[in-house]
Amino acid sequence: MEPELQQQSAEYMRLAVPLMTRYGIAMTPQNYAVWYEYVSGANMQLSETIDIDLAEHGTFTNQRTTELYERFLGPEKEELNLQEQRTDLRQLPQEIQKFAQKGSTAASQSTEQLADALAKLHPDMSREQIHDVIHDVMNETKQAMSSSQQLTE
Repeated sequence: MEPELQQQSAEYMRLAVPLMTRYGIAMTPQNYAVWYEYVSGANMQLSETIDIDLAEHGTFTNQRTTELYERFLGPEKEELNLQEQRTDLRQLPQEIQKFAQKGSTAASQSTEQLADALAKLHPDMSREQIHDVIHDVMNETKQAMSSSQQLTE
């Protein structure tokens, strides 16, 4: 699978799963197919129907998701969607591992940078040296916060 398509599929998965969770939709392949199609915008009639239902009721049910699956996706499309879902699910652990590795690497680098800043501290520091250390610590703190936020997301 092409990298762009992998990234796009992974993004659809990241959008579909929280919606399913928000509305209490069971994580079945058929339900996932409906919500995957919805967030991808690939099936405009399905998307419009879900938008109308959400506007009218503010919530969603497993039963309604099943009805929409039967109405819009059917058996022929099911096999194609299942193949895409399998691919998405195979990618999920790899993506989680990448984010965890990035977070771990960033944390290690931050620890090293802060240790270097601490090593520069001494009682006879000039005002300029103090300013430089504070500047280094602030920059590293910003980097650590950014990395942490990305990992959290």
